[in-house]
Amino acid sequence: MPPVSTEAAVNTLYQAFTIMEADSNGLMEMWTAELLGVAAEVYGARTQRLDRGPEQELCAARRQAAHEIASLSACCGAFDTCREGDAYDLDAVWQLLGMTSWVIEFVEKLFKECIFVGERPEPIPSTPGLASSVGKSLDSPIFLHLVHPYALTRLKTSVEHVKRFHDHVSKLPAKGEVSHIAKDVLLDTTEGIGIDLQHVGTLLAEIVQETKGSDVQDLRRSLASCCPVPALKPQIRKAVDKVLRSKAIDRARLFIKPTELSDGVARLALSESSVSRQAGPGSQKDKNTDVVKKGTLVRHGNQQQPSVCVRCGGRSDVPAERKMGMESALGRWQIWEKSWQLRCVCGGSWVESKTPPSFASV
Repeated sequence: MPPVSTEAAVNTLYQAFTIMEADSNGLMEMWTAELLGVAAEVYGARTQRLDRGPEQELCAARRQAAHEIASLSACCGAFDTCREGDAYDLDAVWQLLGMTSWVIEFVEKLFKECIFVGERPEPIPSTPGLASSVGKSLDSPIFLHLVHPYALTRLKTSVEHVKRFHDHVSKLPAKGEVSHIAKDVLLDTTEGIGIDLQHVGTLLAEIVQETKGSDVQDLRRSLASCCPVPALKPQIRKAVDKVLRSKAIDRARLFIKPTELSDGVARLALSESSVSRQAGPGSQKDKNTDVVKKGTLVRHGNQQQPSVCVRCGGRSDVPAERKMGMESALGRWQIWEKSWQLRCVCGGSWVESKTPPSFASV
C-alpha cells in the first residue's frame, strides 16, 4: 500500500479539527492539544519515510512546530502550578530556572528567524533554489507561533511567566544560601541574552491583537498543517516587522553570546546550516534534554534509564519517579510532574529506554 501523501494527511487533520470545533462541548482546548500531538506524530513519521530533500525538511519543521506548542503549554502549566500571586514556590526554583532558560532560547530562535526573513526579499517560487529551504520564507512552520492564536497565546503566557519569575527571584533578599545561588544562576541565564524581557510581553500582546480578524478556516488549516497557509503571509509580515522595529531584541547579543567570545574574537555561527542545526528534532541537545522538565538529563549512579516517548522520541526521567507519597505531601512542582508520569507533553506514551543516552553522569 503506497504511503499517504502529506496533503492527504493535512486534509484529514483539517477535517478532524473541523469536527472537533463543531462538537467539542467546551473542551476545544483539550482536543486541540490532542490533535496537535497526533499531527506531530504524523509529520514525524513522514520525515522518517521521505528521502532527504525539501519535503522531508518541511515535514520535520512541521513536527518541530507542533512539539514546540506542546512544550510551551507544558511550561505554562508548570509556572501556573508553582505560582503564588506574583511570586513562585521557591522549592521549585531550580526546575523553574531550567524552564526559564528553555523559553528564552526558544524566543531567541524565533526572533532570529524574523531577522533572517525580514531582511531579505521574499523568495520567488519560480526562481530555483530560493524557495527550497525551510525557514527562509514567511510561510515557514516556525511562524505559526506568531500567527495562530492557540500557539501565540501560549508563547505570550510563557514569556509573561518568565518575566514575573525573573522579577521575583531578582528581588529575593540575599540572606539565604538558596536565594543567593538562585539569583546568581538567574543572572547567568539572563545576562547577555538577545531579548529584553521588559518588552517582549508587550510586543507579543500587540501581535495577539492583530490575529483577531484572521479567517477561521485559514487558521484551522494552518494548525492542521502545523505551518501557516499562504493567505496568512501578510499577517506574518506585519508581525515580523513589529519584531524588527521593537525594543524587544538586541541584535548584537542575539547572535553573539559572551561564551562565543575568546580573546576578543567573536566565534559567530551565522551560517544558515548552523542555525537549522541549532534546535532540530532529534539533535544531540534534544536527546540530552528532559522533554518534560526541559532540564539536562543527569544520571545518578545505577539510576534507571530515562523513559522514551513512543510518539516524539523525547526522553524524560519523570515516569521513573513513581515513589511519591500522598498528594497532600507533594510539593507544587511534584504535583505538576506527576501529571506527566503516564504521557509525554506531546501526548505519547512512555516506554523504557533500550539505548542509554549520552547524558552527564554524576
